[in-house]
Amino acid sequence: YGDWMSKIYTYNKDKKNWTEVVIPSPGTSYDDLDDWEYDDDGGYGYVEWDDDIYYSYFTGKDVSLNFDGKILAVAGTGYTDTEEGAMVRMLRLDSSGNWTLSSDPIDFIDDYVLSAVDIDDDGGHMAVGINSHTDGFDDQGALFVVSAISDVDGDSLLDWSNTTGIVEGQNKDDLLGSRVVVSSDGTISAASSRKGYVSFYKTLTNQ
Repeated sequence: YGDWMSKIYTYNKDKKNWTEVVIPSPGTSYDDLDDWEYDDDGGYGYVEWDDDIYYSYFTGKDVSLNFDGKILAVAGTGYTDTEEGAMVRMLRLDSSGNWTLSSDPIDFIDDYVLSAVDIDDDGGHMAVGINSHTDGFDDQGALFVVSAISDVDGDSLLDWSNTTGIVEGQNKDDLLGSRVVVSSDGTISAASSRKGYVSFYKTLTNQ
């Protein structure tokens, strides 16, 4: 989807059907968009906006939903006309039943592709895996742990800290972070490596 548009499908057990919700980009109404154009492969979305070409695209790689189904994390790569970078997009279901896409993604500016994400029960902690991460060894991979700073009224989108913790792969081509998991209370995060080991990170209870 161009311009960060998202779709969420919710299942109603009583009615036994699925409902589709289309979420426009933050601060953008459909009336603002003059035209949609796609390349020959149907891949990238181009939007004519006030006579300028606006280019923005996001490819999701993994998703995670918290325990009560109100916070959704989508890991992937964001592209603009000048750069690309790994990021997590956050969505929140408020008490009125409306989904909102956060205008501030969680960026990992030194990496390009996120491989996995997991969020704890209350949506306050995330484990993020980037198995192509390189910092000393090519494709050593890494586990990143991120914590929410505040959630004032239960409906607002979470503000997120910079990375709370990081565990990097031990050697070249370890691809740590290919899969990640975080405990229900958010205190323990783990990531698997393609070399057959698992790394852990313990988050302090006040983070």
